[in-house]
Amino acid sequence: MRGRHRCAQDVTSLIMDRMTRAATLRADGEIASLRTIYWSSTELGSPSSWPPSLTAATSICLNSRFPMALFWGRPSYTMICNDAYRAVLGSERRPRWSGLSACDCWHQVRDAFGPMIDSVFETGESTWSEDVPIFIDRHVPGEEVYVTFSCSAIYEDRDRVGGVLAVCTETTDRVLYARRVGVLRELDGRLSTARTAADACQIAGQTLDAAAAHSVAFSLIYLIEQKRARLVAASPYLAPHAAPELVELAAPNASPWRLAGVASTAATEVIEDLFERVGPLPGGIWPEPARSALVLPLNVPGKRDVAGVLVAGVTPRNVVDAGCRTFLESVAAHVATAIANARVHEDQDRRAESLAELDRAKTVFFRNISQEFRTPLTLVLGPAEDALADTRDALTPLQRERIEILHGGAQRLLKLVDALLDFSRLETGRIDACYEPTDLASLTSEVASVFRSVVEHVGLRFVVDCPTLSESVYVDRGMWEHIVLGLVSNAFKFTFQGEIAVRVSIDGHCVRLRISDTGAGIRADELPHLFDPFQQIKSCLGRTREGARIGLSLVHEMARLHGGRVEVQSECGCGSTFTVTIPTGRDHLPAACIAPRARATGGPGRAYLAEAADWTADHTNAGEERSEAADDGGQRGEEILVRANVLVVDDNAGVRAYLARVLGTEYDVRTATNGADAIRMARERPPSLVLADVMMPGVDGVELLRVVRKDPQTCMVPVVLVSAQVDEEARAHGLESGADDYLIKPFTSCELRARVAAQLRMAEIRQAAVGRERELRASMEDFIATLSHELRSPLQAAWAAVSVLRTRVPHERFLDVLDRQMRYLRRLVDDLLDASRIAHGKIQLQQTRQDCRRLAAEAADIVRPAAAERHIELSVETPDEELAVLGDGVRLVEV
Repeated sequence: MRGRHRCAQDVTSLIMDRMTRAATLRADGEIASLRTIYWSSTELGSPSSWPPSLTAATSICLNSRFPMALFWGRPSYTMICNDAYRAVLGSERRPRWSGLSACDCWHQVRDAFGPMIDSVFETGESTWSEDVPIFIDRHVPGEEVYVTFSCSAIYEDRDRVGGVLAVCTETTDRVLYARRVGVLRELDGRLSTARTAADACQIAGQTLDAAAAHSVAFSLIYLIEQKRARLVAASPYLAPHAAPELVELAAPNASPWRLAGVASTAATEVIEDLFERVGPLPGGIWPEPARSALVLPLNVPGKRDVAGVLVAGVTPRNVVDAGCRTFLESVAAHVATAIANARVHEDQDRRAESLAELDRAKTVFFRNISQEFRTPLTLVLGPAEDALADTRDALTPLQRERIEILHGGAQRLLKLVDALLDFSRLETGRIDACYEPTDLASLTSEVASVFRSVVEHVGLRFVVDCPTLSESVYVDRGMWEHIVLGLVSNAFKFTFQGEIAVRVSIDGHCVRLRISDTGAGIRADELPHLFDPFQQIKSCLGRTREGARIGLSLVHEMARLHGGRVEVQSECGCGSTFTVTIPTGRDHLPAACIAPRARATGGPGRAYLAEAADWTADHTNAGEERSEAADDGGQRGEEILVRANVLVVDDNAGVRAYLARVLGTEYDVRTATNGADAIRMARERPPSLVLADVMMPGVDGVELLRVVRKDPQTCMVPVVLVSAQVDEEARAHGLESGADDYLIKPFTSCELRARVAAQLRMAEIRQAAVGRERELRASMEDFIATLSHELRSPLQAAWAAVSVLRTRVPHERFLDVLDRQMRYLRRLVDDLLDASRIAHGKIQLQQTRQDCRRLAAEAADIVRPAAAERHIELSVETPDEELAVLGDGVRLVEV
């Protein structure tokens, strides 16, 4: 029996050798184990008795590098598989598979593959199944594996299926990758809505719990602040010890998650002993508890410190491999980026809220201060108007002038206060509007005509073209007056020649108000900000730079309250056209605001007109004329010649008049309306002092100061800048630019006189000091010249005596010393004389052709005795050819 068994094994080995001729043999492989199987004891029997189809299929299976398995016989399903197939199912779990029944070794996947194999046995038709999930004990118990396989029938004879050949490939990596990419895509979409760092963490945690439960068993997200880790997001059903709310990173064993190490190193750590460290934790969608977790740093781009830590549990049926790590690191990167973006949003929101709060405070302040201003303004305007209208106790001309200046300034201040009050009401939405049917053409013509006199006074054409409209238009009369007056006033401010036109027309269901001018125009890059509050058009030359800078913003908002809009077309140097368009009818207006408003007395027209008239008025006869006070009888001749000449520069006529009147009693005052005129007047007749406003159209006060300082004629003239800017930065800027003083509005006449007098006295002192310096310099130069001349005479005589002594005294050495010292004294005298001549600009050079070699030799002869006394060897090296120059030989030797 033993011999027959050995013989059978030899036959089996021979058959197996033939069937595995092309296969790669591994000592521990499936194919190598086939030779050790006693096939006669299996359902298949000895290979020599196998049907040819089984032998051929076995040979194909064993020699292929593609995962294949052969199932023969039903219901035994005896398996024969190659090494590639065994690797799919996990070779370390069982020493061999071939020769065994699939019912015994394949029980974990029997439910997935059994019906398909049975179908092939029954029908003989091949099957194809893609990405079939199976759960096998491979790297971890019940590992989630995906395979795509095809089953084909192997016929034992012509009509009967004897077995099934299964060809498969593992697609686990592809399936898990696609699933993880979907999670990342969903995570990215949800995180984009996060506005705070805590929101980003909570959204990430919710997404991982919902969309990634098949990949992430549980998650915790901590934010690190001041060496503390604060829990902001955690999966549900986690015990408190597994999810501590606050972790002190400096405390040892404060958390089971090694947060301190990850925060300090910014490196991912893997925790394998999860059950021993924390206890049972959720396994995601699987019933088993999680076995491992990754602790990942949340590294915000561009930041050195870790922003937080993500703890991600790996599902118990997944392996912690490179794909798993890459996925979770990508999750951490998405969360970190979301935190960074959220913090940027938080900073922006904080800044926006701070700006909004400042804006609200500003609006409230404007409203309150405007209301507070109106009371004292009433007490100023009322008595001023009474005094001007009083015919029984009439004012003197000088007092009337003062009261008129006071009344004009108070009116302008009232206009600014009303504008600020309207602006604050519009900002807070508290403006009371009352819309009523109005003859808009008549109202517009009436309001615009207020400007006719002042416009035509400066030589401009004023066109008002407002034909009667076919229907009444619902407007708030007060707002419409402000719109018309504001736009006409703006046109007049920037127009110096040509015309201003006001036109009203109806176009379908809209009414259009067009106000055009031929003024300075506006640059294209400044148009988008034209209606922003507190914006000033810097490119335009206007009659003044004064104003609250909210006029066009008010026009824009008032037009919007009418359901309309304001548009502008402009070209630099050609003018501008503002178009206000409002719809007809009343359906676009709030029903509660459709009501007539009580007619107010007065109206804003007078204030606008007074302001415009002030732009063109010149109370002081600006130009070359002296102030009125300077031209009084008896004040001519020598007195006028000694009066200081003060140049007053301001674009506000009222301020010019006030300054001229205050200073005119003591000084000769000239006035200019802008910096360009002031520069021209200062060059024609240099003033004793310049008093200039800082903010003026065209050349402002600071630019005027720079020009004055650069001009030799006016560089010593004291300049006093006047400004309404009270901040230290503006004051410092003016003084750093070279101003002698900086006067802040408002100021009293006493302060003005004192500042001007002090600067004029300082100028006199400077002039006196400069004159004295010149006198001393001239005296010193005369002294040096005289001294040099006086010293040369005795030296010349002494030198002549030395020459005589040389012929009679035998001691040459003493005479050489005397001669050298005399030459030295003579050189000193010549130097003094040259210094005097240079100071007077009278030095004359005798320029002749000189040979530099000879000059060098003479200079060396002069210096050589002194050098010899000091044991210094002096040598002169010169080229053989002549070195000719044009110059004074004596001076060159001295050099």
